[in-house]
Amino acid sequence: MPSKRDLRIEQLKRILTERGRLHLRDIATLLDVSEMTVRRDIAAATQDFMNLGGHVFLAPAQRSYTLAAEAGAPSGAKAEAARQAARLLRPNATVFIDSGTTLLHLVDAIPGDYHLTVVTSSLNVATRIADRKDIRLLLLGGLYHPASDCFIASSDSGVLSNLGISIAFFSAGGYDPNRGASCYQVYEAEIKRAVMMQCRENHLVIDSSKIGHLQPIIFAAPEKFASAITEHGVI
Repeated sequence: MPSKRDLRIEQLKRILTERGRLHLRDIATLLDVSEMTVRRDIAAATQDFMNLGGHVFLAPAQRSYTLAAEAGAPSGAKAEAARQAARLLRPNATVFIDSGTTLLHLVDAIPGDYHLTVVTSSLNVATRIADRKDIRLLLLGGLYHPASDCFIASSDSGVLSNLGISIAFFSAGGYDPNRGASCYQVYEAEIKRAVMMQCRENHLVIDSSKIGHLQPIIFAAPEKFASAITEHGVI
């Protein structure tokens, strides 16, 4: 027979699946227990939950994020957001393009006579660019993470410091206009932040379904972006 703790944990999983995140005090109210009990439950099921600043999320594995799953999101909105972002490109620039299905559309929107240098950590972006004779490609190396289709290495920040990236385009799993852009994994956040520190002009490119959602890792506050772009233009 399941213990009371097991039953609370299963109930909390169902609640967070529906709501995305909740503060400890709100969970305590919903479960009719103390905040300390909630903390102990979460500590007993660290594989299932993340507690960041008092806000509790399902752990990334529970959220079942993969690039393939994201590809099922509205492709028309993603493509239009990318076309809006492509207007910011200038010939002969060095550009960083983040991983994510939305930014694959940005590659397709690059004019054929711009002769860009594209820096990326994304295998899918690199593969899309590889056959284009008008684009010079620099793929950041490291350990490959198939769920998010990117390479991460601790030495990347050193490589980045030697690159003159003039403009960068980032994806996100969620965007809260007050708290910023967020993603699912710590390793994703690390490369995003490293690039942002080296680049003069950073832009967020998302479809509007991401607005108002907050994923486990916030990688940049709203003011860190020159603009946030959706299929409706700059927001």
